[in-house]
Amino acid sequence: MMSKLTPSTFTQCQRYIKLYLKEHLFMIAWTIVNLAIFGWSYFRYKLDPAYHYTHQTIGHGLFISRGTASVLNFSCFIIFIPMCRTLLTSLRSLTTPSIDYRTGSLPTSTPEAHQTQQSLQPKLTLKKVSKVFTTLTSKLISKPINKLIVSMIDRSQQVHIASAYTICLSGLIHSIAHIINSSMASINYNHRYPTINLASFPGQHPFLIISGSVAGVTGIAMNLVLMIVFITSTSTLRRDNYNLFKYSHFLTIIFVILIICHPLGGLLKEQTNLDQHTIGCDEIKLNLTAHVNGTTEFPNNLRFNLTSQHLPCDPPIFKPLNPCTWIWLSFSLFIYTIDIVLRLWRRRKSITLINSSIAENHINLELAQIKGNQSIIKHSLPGQYVYLKCPRISTLEWHPFSLSSIPIVGINETFNLNIKLNGDWTNKLGNLIDEQKCETIDSTMEAKKSQKKKKSFKLYIDGPFSSPLQDLLKHKICVCIAGGIGATPFISFLSLFRSYPDMLTAKSVKIEKLYFIWICRNVSNLSGFIETLAHVYGTSQSIKRCTQRSPFRLTIYLTQESQETMLVNVNRLVVQDEMLINKLLRNSIFLGKPKLRAIFQQLQRTHQQQKVSVFCSGPLNMRREVKKTCHSMNLSGSHFVFKHEDFGF
Repeated sequence: MMSKLTPSTFTQCQRYIKLYLKEHLFMIAWTIVNLAIFGWSYFRYKLDPAYHYTHQTIGHGLFISRGTASVLNFSCFIIFIPMCRTLLTSLRSLTTPSIDYRTGSLPTSTPEAHQTQQSLQPKLTLKKVSKVFTTLTSKLISKPINKLIVSMIDRSQQVHIASAYTICLSGLIHSIAHIINSSMASINYNHRYPTINLASFPGQHPFLIISGSVAGVTGIAMNLVLMIVFITSTSTLRRDNYNLFKYSHFLTIIFVILIICHPLGGLLKEQTNLDQHTIGCDEIKLNLTAHVNGTTEFPNNLRFNLTSQHLPCDPPIFKPLNPCTWIWLSFSLFIYTIDIVLRLWRRRKSITLINSSIAENHINLELAQIKGNQSIIKHSLPGQYVYLKCPRISTLEWHPFSLSSIPIVGINETFNLNIKLNGDWTNKLGNLIDEQKCETIDSTMEAKKSQKKKKSFKLYIDGPFSSPLQDLLKHKICVCIAGGIGATPFISFLSLFRSYPDMLTAKSVKIEKLYFIWICRNVSNLSGFIETLAHVYGTSQSIKRCTQRSPFRLTIYLTQESQETMLVNVNRLVVQDEMLINKLLRNSIFLGKPKLRAIFQQLQRTHQQQKVSVFCSGPLNMRREVKKTCHSMNLSGSHFVFKHEDFGF
């Protein structure tokens, strides 16, 4: 007997379908849109009499090739939009205004701060105008549209990848359709109207038709480019040979030129004089003549209606199809060009390296922008990231890094990047920093000046760029899970809290409880952040004593430490407040890997019927495990929303 569908099973299935649709909503929508574009183009060419004679020559491959051509145009238009990082970051800030975490004025205890406040006074009007514009924009655009825009911006990498796959798939189908078209054109050569033919003569080999046309040659070249880019973009090659992946994408410049030139040969044609030439009129006239002169009598009531007076039958006139690919591409390329120009302008000047240190395979850079290029000071938010370039290492390579602290106007106008030594580029950067420190220590003053002129290296930044993690303060219940160096975007929030202890009382800050779970190998990984963590822990305990609740809960898991080695490594840490550090280590550090399911079950019990936002940053396997845990907990009725950091391309 079949088991009955119990209410609990039905609820479980309902939740699964809801979660599946929510998770794959973009891909479902993307597929529907592309199928609609293909269907519209397919039936347009099938039902329009202007393509009757072309269809007679090459068959149904005409409709398939035109349908896939429309999908290609749309995908080529979309694929450049997610790469406009500067414009998308600005759009995101308009649709979702940034958090105003400052509840009071800047401290005026120092002359520098007082001078900074005075320098900001003339900019107050501009700031108010900008704030009013942002508020009006967010109110004019409805909340669902805001969420959709932010969701698409956060999914920019997924949009780019979906467009790339669609280009490859539709390009393959388009090529196969045209190979079939060439074969049919060779067989169905139209002797009556030679200008409509793809073939130059009856029986021409399909390969000669393809290789002898602009469309054929450019099509072959485009397929080769797509094949190279596709192969070098696979996860294995991208991970092991990132430079090959990056540089192979420059071939897309050739692809864009080829796809614009592709339809210029005028291989496919349409009829332009439909009012002077009725489709099939020549066959009708032949049949009429046969009936009149033959033995079979033609119906009397149709003889008069089928005379040339009522049946226009001038010779058909054909012209090549109007190319529209350039229209699609010109719009997206125009937007992309604006974005490139803005980025080149912003990163035209180098930044100042204030301080640098290397400890336990990590580089800590304290940087400041020189005058005339203060964009990051004005616009950076915790959770965002920047691209860093060192021309001494490579003139082309830009590498993304999260901000571990953001500049605060009037208090500390420097920002920090924490970089893990992992790969050729980061190791070379570490060597440059070591060389500069050695020169500073070992050289005399005269030698040092001459050496700096020769061997000092410059750094350039591009950014900041938006990230899903920058919205952390806009959620009530947050769980931040970090793996290794992935803690840096969350450290930027904690550093901000260290600078603004009262920021949780700001009206625009919605956060009520933040759980910070950091998974790292050993105590040495904490060296650059231990004082910030300890300060936040101390402040959190002070708040708990006053309000009976703590807004922060810090938990650190050391996966490759034992009790003995941990005590030894703790003593090696150079800190200012040893007592506070010891309290943090005693109450917040655990050995071994965390049991994520048990942690999430506890969160489920603590925050019943509440939405819990889970922010994750770290290795891919860890992100997958956290996402899987969120999904399984949601099947049991919880409401965990998973967000993760993704640097994009």
